[in-house]
Amino acid sequence: MPVNAVASGDLFREFDKTLNSLEPKLDFHTRLSSAGLVYTHFGRDVLREITGAATSDEDNKNIEILFRKMYKNFIESVDAVDNGIAQFDGTPRSVSSLFHSIV
Repeated sequence: MPVNAVASGDLFREFDKTLNSLEPKLDFHTRLSSAGLVYTHFGRDVLREITGAATSDEDNKNIEILFRKMYKNFIESVDAVDNGIAQFDGTPRSVSSLFHSIV
């Protein structure tokens, strides 16, 4: 079975969604793993619960900042490792090199 393919009877469908394809205002193009997909759908709610943020405009702005930072500095690395993207190809592809060294 191809990597990131979903079986559907005798057919295979490749999963190629990125954070940008699900939320065009976000400029992240690493293909989502299951972690990235779950984070995309539930991350803001989890961050809101952890921080105790309300739904005011100011809180929404802060949650959006946290959401982007968490994706950029951690979740995107999980997505990259899960999709077999090399950490280095001349220049570093990921800020979270610590994560790669652990895995």
